[in-house]
Amino acid sequence: VLPNGKLLYDEERKLTATLQRPFPGAFSNFTPGVLAEWARTYRDGDFGRRVFAPDYRLGLELNYRNRQRYAYSVAPERGSLGQIEGRRFFSGSLRAWKGLLNWEQIFAMPPDHSSLSFNAYVAVAPHPIDEIPESVVRVGGHGTLSDLDPPLRGYPLGNFDTHRAGILQTEYRFPHRESHQTRYQD
Repeated sequence: VLPNGKLLYDEERKLTATLQRPFPGAFSNFTPGVLAEWARTYRDGDFGRRVFAPDYRLGLELNYRNRQRYAYSVAPERGSLGQIEGRRFFSGSLRAWKGLLNWEQIFAMPPDHSSLSFNAYVAVAPHPIDEIPESVVRVGGHGTLSDLDPPLRGYPLGNFDTHRAGILQTEYRFPHRESHQTRYQD
């Protein structure tokens, strides 16, 4: 909903090709990648429909993982995850770029199979262009990491549009156990 009370939403249709390969040997926790995307955005709302020109994106990424998960774990219980990603947008004669840095650190905590997670995001889009809607950083909700938009719990998806964003989130995960047991008697 826009400040004037009108409804607005975007629908993006995207085709992505990604090539990733972990480094061998001692650097096997690192995975570089390259991607190419074709995308078209449709904007609809109370004012009518606008179809944006298709844009083409080239991207690079580097991932680091050493998270540890155990049998019957719902989520990782310790370790790290790091990602640095960048996209270059091409639409006609227009050019823009966007980047995202993410680091997640997970610490084992009591009771067994519990963890404390710190998740940091830094996103930057120094020169967004109106004709390329995804060239701006949109913060909120579960985020759209494929578009390099960081999540922010407690807010709707894409609640804040900005050029730069820094976010630190933390969560404590613990197993839910049955608080009572049923006894059967013959």
